[in-house]
Amino acid sequence: MFNKNDENYVYELVSKNIQKIRKEKGLTQEQLANKMDYSTQFISNIESKNHQTFSLGTLWRLCLVLDIDIALLFKEDEIKNKSDEEKNLYHSFYLTKDLTQGYIIIYNTIK
Repeated sequence: MFNKNDENYVYELVSKNIQKIRKEKGLTQEQLANKMDYSTQFISNIESKNHQTFSLGTLWRLCLVLDIDIALLFKEDEIKNKSDEEKNLYHSFYLTKDLTQGYIIIYNTIK
């Protein structure tokens, strides 16, 4: 993993989050590529921590297809920065879209 002071850090972070979110949505790289009208190889390259040429427009399109806020692509894994005690109990928030009421936050405590 790159150091936060290295500009490559953001590419690695975004790549990891794209892959994580795609899997959470139950999509293969091929399915995501088809939805975006891109090649499977391009999606594979985006998810590679060594790929550093995706554009802001590509990220925007990806977020539209995945129905997520673009900020999620830049979210860091907060749990790894916590103390051992905090790691044993942490909270997670899930943002889900409700077509009639907008967004709903679902709160979970994980032990």
